[in-house]
Amino acid sequence: MLGAESMKSITSDTIGWLVMWACLALGIKLTLNHFSKRSAEKREAERRTTLKARRDEREDKRPTMLEALDSELDAHRRLAVRGDDEAQKNNALYARIVMEDDLGRYAEGPRPYEIDQAHRDILLAHARKDAAEALATSRTLLMEVRRLTSAFDEFARYAFWAMAAFLLWSWWKSGFALWWQ
Repeated sequence: MLGAESMKSITSDTIGWLVMWACLALGIKLTLNHFSKRSAEKREAERRTTLKARRDEREDKRPTMLEALDSELDAHRRLAVRGDDEAQKNNALYARIVMEDDLGRYAEGPRPYEIDQAHRDILLAHARKDAAEALATSRTLLMEVRRLTSAFDEFARYAFWAMAAFLLWSWWKSGFALWWQ
């Protein structure tokens, strides 16, 4: 049977190993995030170069919808105020650019339809109804996602503090004073 001192030593060693592995895992995570961010920036630069080369090859020098969307999203991210709802602003920006593309503002836009006025009116009414339904659905989904994110954040916060309290209690019970000697 193990003595009290050996039990304290085993528990103390276990907690020490847990702290060491947690620090190692955090270091690995930060390193992977750094390299992932660099590779994403490299892919983005290659993508922009490809889009520029395609624009130079076209006769129509206006930007495409994709190029306009990228540049406006990039400008929005650089000027965004902390606390703004980024998803909502991005959706509004995307909807505006799609509408402008439909109106022919950008290069390589959609082909015009050859239909009479009555059918055009019907399609316009249905499109407006579909847009209103999509807006209502996306608002509902955004509210639900915010609620779930908030609930998950709260759960994670409580779990973190419970784990920290448990580790502190275990460390205290293991005779933490032995570590400092």
